[in-house]
Amino acid sequence: CYMNSALQCLNSIPALIEWARTRRHSSTPRTVVDAYASVVQSMWSGERETVVPKELKRSVSLLFPLFFDGGQKDAHEFMNSFLNALCNSDSSSNLADLFHIHMQSKTTSNPCEHTEVADEITTFLSLPVPELSPNDDTSTSLQDLVREFFREDVSEGGYYCQTCQEY
Repeated sequence: CYMNSALQCLNSIPALIEWARTRRHSSTPRTVVDAYASVVQSMWSGERETVVPKELKRSVSLLFPLFFDGGQKDAHEFMNSFLNALCNSDSSSNLADLFHIHMQSKTTSNPCEHTEVADEITTFLSLPVPELSPNDDTSTSLQDLVREFFREDVSEGGYYCQTCQEY
């Protein structure tokens, strides 16, 4: 169930599907890339009504033993593990460009105005979703959530500046 929902989400990314459909793979998948390409090609061939991604689950489980059993797992956790395995297995492709988010955070100290910059690469943004009451008819767009994520925050004394040597 968790793996199916992740694969269905990935199945809606045209560049990823095109990459997987044009990959050559052996009849016995040996890597996560081979297993995923095989699943996508089977799904898009129209030859079968259902596709059971056993080899893909096995390949991912070899890298991430958490997924070995048939127990309930988190789709987000699977997606994160799977995308990392996929991107790390095929460095010759542009898969990382599809899924990696390059972020930069800046911390500016007052009063000296010294700025520290930190670069980060991530695969997912944890967006703050507001809690709504059942009678609330307000809507929140994805754009609103992203804007809120990147909103400037003011720290109340928790940052120590190396330049002015003050909090």
